[in-house]
Amino acid sequence: MAISPTGRDQLIKDAQSLPDLVARAQALDPDLAKALTSKALIYSKTIWGNAVALIVSWAVTKYALGWDADTCALVTGLIVMGVTGVLRYLTSQPISGVLK
Repeated sequence: MAISPTGRDQLIKDAQSLPDLVARAQALDPDLAKALTSKALIYSKTIWGNAVALIVSWAVTKYALGWDADTCALVTGLIVMGVTGVLRYLTSQPISGVLK
């Protein structure tokens, strides 16, 4: 069940601090709590997904398809750019730092 905009406004108004707001929102408005809670870059799928995309796409273009180095670099770069865009779109929590 989603909270109404008026209920969300009241929730924000009643909170005494950001941690208090997050604690209250976890019970009443989980989407708001998730948006206010950040995570470290090391736990983000963006950084690991890009590394995997780089390794896999380069290996496939080099060894499975046997393309030359310039073509491998171009295709790998395009794939990594695409994966970066998709993963950034899917990331819903803000990044607070490398290790938190």
